[in-house]
Amino acid sequence: MATVPVPPSASVVAKSVNIDEAIDERRAFKTTVLSDELLKAYGGKRGNCPTLLQRRVSATRELRVIVVGDAVEAIEQRVEGAYDDIRYVEGERIVRRRVRCPEPLAGALRQLMLTLGLRYCTFDVLEAEGEYALVDITPNGMWTPFEGDEAHLTDLVVAVVHDWAMSMARP
Repeated sequence: MATVPVPPSASVVAKSVNIDEAIDERRAFKTTVLSDELLKAYGGKRGNCPTLLQRRVSATRELRVIVVGDAVEAIEQRVEGAYDDIRYVEGERIVRRRVRCPEPLAGALRQLMLTLGLRYCTFDVLEAEGEYALVDITPNGMWTPFEGDEAHLTDLVVAVVHDWAMSMARP
């Protein structure tokens, strides 16, 4: 089994390819930074489930990008103070706002969704130093926690589902 090449100055996180994020207490699989000691012990060995080791990205902002049909909506998320994983940050520390998804990114995510044969998908993207890192693809991702009182995302999803259903009903 090959070991994972990691630059000596890089922080590494483990992400399980599994819905259970509490598989192993020592490797919490919540994008926790692995210690050098644990990474050395882990290198090349099999885990309890398929696991990705990736370089830790210190994001300046996180985007939840919702692609529905041809429409692309983005919600920017910023956290006040230090954090390891936005999924474990108290809600009041997260500031969310609707933003325009940069076109090269929007086009790439739209194409990826179509390549996967989907009409709806959510993507989690980190931005760091002007670069984007795609960290999660969820074909059934939630949108309601990311919209405000205007419910624009719900309206968008309903419209696309309606159009799809009507197209399927035509002879």
